[in-house]
Amino acid sequence: MALKDKSEDACEKAYEELMEIMMSGGHMGVRVNLTWQQFCMKLWRPRPDTDVTKVMERISTNCKAYAGNYVNILMFAILLFVFWHHTMAMAFFSVIESLTLLLPTEVLRKVNGGKPHFLRMSAVLACQVLMWGVAVFAYRSLVFGAILGVLLVLAHAAFASPDTDSKKDN
Repeated sequence: MALKDKSEDACEKAYEELMEIMMSGGHMGVRVNLTWQQFCMKLWRPRPDTDVTKVMERISTNCKAYAGNYVNILMFAILLFVFWHHTMAMAFFSVIESLTLLLPTEVLRKVNGGKPHFLRMSAVLACQVLMWGVAVFAYRSLVFGAILGVLLVLAHAAFASPDTDSKKDN
């Protein structure tokens, strides 16, 4: 019995952490290094160095500095293409996941008795596995989404000024 209580507490902590990450801009569940507004503003600073070696250094530096943002962009681009080609399945899984994340704990407690957070995290995990399963089996969408994501990441990494003045959370 105590083990189940610990697992429910762990699920509650995981849910709270996931919601904190998503509300801070990590919509794919990966913590972002900068808010999206700060991330986009990095493109508007002057960039006098267009030398290939400087651009390669900037890409390397920015990939380390903005890794969370880049992972979110890559994952979103992949899921966007998969959603485009497999709309009904992806919409169904997205709605179920969203409802599960947003439903009040009391509603989930009525459905699952005393373990609402375990039900919530199980449903979220199942939806994520099924969405990424569709992505893997829809390999064309996966490849085209990955290409788009990598191009977006490289464009930002090449043209954004390096992150020298913001605090690193991770």
